[in-house]
Amino acid sequence: MSSINTKVPRHYKGTHFRNIVDFLGLKGITTSKPGKGTYTLTESFEANPWSALFDSNNDRKQRYAWDYEEEIQYLGGFTQFEFKNEDISAYVQGALSTQGHQRWDYQNYSNEDEIASEKVDNIGYNVKGGMNFKFDERNNFFMNFGHYSRQPFHDNIYLNFRNEIDPNIINEKISGLEMGYGHRGNKFAANVNLYYTVWKNRANRNSYSTFYNGSFQVVTFLYKGISQVHKGLEIDFTYRPITDLELKGYGSFGNWKYNGSTQVTAFDEELNVVNEAFNIGKTVDVDGFDVGDAAQTTFGFGAKYNFLDNFKVDVDWNYFSNLYSDYLPVESDGAIELPDYDLFDLGLSYTWNVTQESSLTFRGNVNNLFDEIYISESDTNIASGNGANTYKGINVDNSVYFGFGRTWNFGVTYKF
Repeated sequence: MSSINTKVPRHYKGTHFRNIVDFLGLKGITTSKPGKGTYTLTESFEANPWSALFDSNNDRKQRYAWDYEEEIQYLGGFTQFEFKNEDISAYVQGALSTQGHQRWDYQNYSNEDEIASEKVDNIGYNVKGGMNFKFDERNNFFMNFGHYSRQPFHDNIYLNFRNEIDPNIINEKISGLEMGYGHRGNKFAANVNLYYTVWKNRANRNSYSTFYNGSFQVVTFLYKGISQVHKGLEIDFTYRPITDLELKGYGSFGNWKYNGSTQVTAFDEELNVVNEAFNIGKTVDVDGFDVGDAAQTTFGFGAKYNFLDNFKVDVDWNYFSNLYSDYLPVESDGAIELPDYDLFDLGLSYTWNVTQESSLTFRGNVNNLFDEIYISESDTNIASGNGANTYKGINVDNSVYFGFGRTWNFGVTYKF
């Protein structure tokens, strides 16, 4: 079996600018930009979705910080081949795409011939495949591989939010391999999976509020040339000791590290480069640092029991560990590790068979049953030193997110 497809071309054009919503008692604000010189903002504009289309600020005289347009064009296609018999199934898939990028900057350039950037065209592709081999009716072995050459995002093509093209920009390269074993028995079923992924030349950014230049501002850090290695083991199983009871469990044990160094650029709220203010070098060594934003170790167990004909109750327990801050360190020995936590969830459902062909199912869920207080993410990486105020071992000067407390929901599903 095979298929060949072509994607219809897509086109995007966006306008991005800042304007004043409220002067907070001031008569005006004086600012300057290379493309406009020094000028004074005296008009405010209502914050609503239609302002970008219908407000008089479209003449650009009252815009500040940034004012640019960008255009992106897409075209691509893919093909897939499949093979299957009683014991083996396999596939190979490939895709090819091209993107065109251009931007127009009205704040940083005064000459008409400099406002429009050079157009950049780049090509990306991916190839992936896999196979599944059945030893018998209950046991199988599977393997998948893939390589993805992904074009850089628009803002990463142009240097420092200007029209200059980054001469070193290249596609991100992602290569992955996984293999595993599956078993399907009368009462017990399980999967075991090993994976290894290398992600090269990744670009990423994060932002947080900090005191800079006399006031609190949101500072953005742009990272280029990041390399990561993800490897790990995943397992899951179900066991049905009796007809009305199902037990299940899973585990994911990962080891995700940064590799090598990365290029770092810091920007203030007006997109000015401020590396020196934060004592950041152009290139930062991050080799061996832990990758954050998701727990690298998770496991859990659950049970579901059918009772009184159409009633079902289920409970799940999930544990999260090796969770690190979502902030690539630039002046430290690695990301901070957040405290482990575990959560219980409870569910109850009832199915009413309206007719032989239709039914109504009523379901209620309580998530985080015991109202656990936990940190789910950190945008900063401030270590806990001597004398620092801490919460569960984490310096309170960090910008963190707490997870949801106890929540509940109720739903009705009609099948016919």
